[in-house]
Amino acid sequence: MKKYKLGAISISSLLLCISLFTSNVNADIRSQISEKILNLKEAPHTYSFIVSGHTYGTPSGSMYPAASLLANIQLLNSLNPDFMMLLGDVIQHQGAENGIGELEIEIFKKSLVDKLDFPLFNSPGNHDLSLRNLYEKHFGKTFFHFQHSSELYIVLDTELGPGLSDTTQLDYILKLVKRAKEDNEIKNIFMFLHGTLWAVNNSPLNTINPWVNGGPITVSNNFEKTILPELNLLAKEKNVFLFSGDIGLKDYELNKFPQESFPLFFQKHNNITFIANGLAENENDAVIKVDVSINGDVSFKPISLIGNDLGDIDQYDIEYWQNKFITSDPVKEVQIDVKINIIILKIKTIMKSNFFILGNIFLLFLAFIYIIFLRFRLTKK
Repeated sequence: MKKYKLGAISISSLLLCISLFTSNVNADIRSQISEKILNLKEAPHTYSFIVSGHTYGTPSGSMYPAASLLANIQLLNSLNPDFMMLLGDVIQHQGAENGIGELEIEIFKKSLVDKLDFPLFNSPGNHDLSLRNLYEKHFGKTFFHFQHSSELYIVLDTELGPGLSDTTQLDYILKLVKRAKEDNEIKNIFMFLHGTLWAVNNSPLNTINPWVNGGPITVSNNFEKTILPELNLLAKEKNVFLFSGDIGLKDYELNKFPQESFPLFFQKHNNITFIANGLAENENDAVIKVDVSINGDVSFKPISLIGNDLGDIDQYDIEYWQNKFITSDPVKEVQIDVKINIIILKIKTIMKSNFFILGNIFLLFLAFIYIIFLRFRLTKK
């Protein structure tokens, strides 16, 4: 029995390695979402792609993607990207009963995907995978990779096992990281994941953990403990870019409008560039355009979905959001008020104490004695 299990594991590992090193090498990759093909056979050239997270927008009864995204289909096509990478939570009610999930997927494809001129790929989120079989039927594999020129693209499924505990995916990731380290043709590694697993116990990036959708991630995970250390080593030799899409709504409140949002994040730390993006269907909604030059140089541009000038993306770092949220965060204001009230309460408590009362009586007595003494001096003169 043990030999049988070992044999099965060996065969499984061998098949994984064969798949790993042969898939998407000098070939085309078809988007199962859009049925459009990303041509990987062309000679290296300057190209671009668009990234967008949490594209169903604000939680609601709507079965459509975010209105801000649907209103900008023409803009997205005009950017002429080679492909678009979604960062999860594209289908809000995928787990709904009575076939609603399947209907919403159909609406997603007809209202958005079919109207875009380029292939789409997705790093699935928790909303997308409420019914995993349904997702795989319409979207294909939940984790995969492909190579385009000098870039390796790795798409992950952060919902497969708590904290990336699924050993098959974990081994797959580590083998790809090893491959990237050994392959001299690979210059840039792009990794896409829904959850902001890199913001857990990773100072100073854990500063943004309380601002992600659904509140802070508190459970330690394999990305933090196993994958990130390997990426830190890889980043000493190659360019590593990590994208996450589980942001956009800082503190969601039912029926609040507009929602407070955290739409863009960009921070370089330990030679890794950490990027996050998410839609909240308000004036802050934006996507990110990534340009890769023929030499493998990478640049990022935030694209406002209402035509605002968002400036350079690197301004949206930890310091930017700390300044914004500390000055406007009602929770912080409440905390300050509480501290002031505590100080006032302590003063009142001291004033009511016997020691304070006796001390004041004693001071009044000394003042009375001093007044009599002054009067006596004046009278004597």
